[in-house]
Amino acid sequence: MNIIFLDIDGVLNSINYFIDNHSKVLELYQSKDWNDYNSLIIKRAMMDIDKNKLRILKEIIDETGSYVVVISSWKIRSIFPNIRDELINMGIPIIGVTVDYHSNRGKVLKNI
Repeated sequence: MNIIFLDIDGVLNSINYFIDNHSKVLELYQSKDWNDYNSLIIKRAMMDIDKNKLRILKEIIDETGSYVVVISSWKIRSIFPNIRDELINMGIPIIGVTVDYHSNRGKVLKNI
């Protein structure tokens, strides 16, 4: 089994990506539609992910038959299950996350 240990910040996004998309993010934050706060937060988080980088990751997964274990600190966000589901729906086969163990985020694997 091939496994990709995936960090998100700096891999699926970058400072240049944030700068290029700043106006979209700012617009979302300034939105007055707070009726569905959780949906807004999930949309905001997904905007942080560069779709071109996601496409490249998907190509690697398809070519290698790999599965993904998330090592990113994103996994400790309360909305991570929703983000995980979004990524799975996009064809990213997430099978687990690492558990932070005394600042060593690759030490222990937890299935999700």
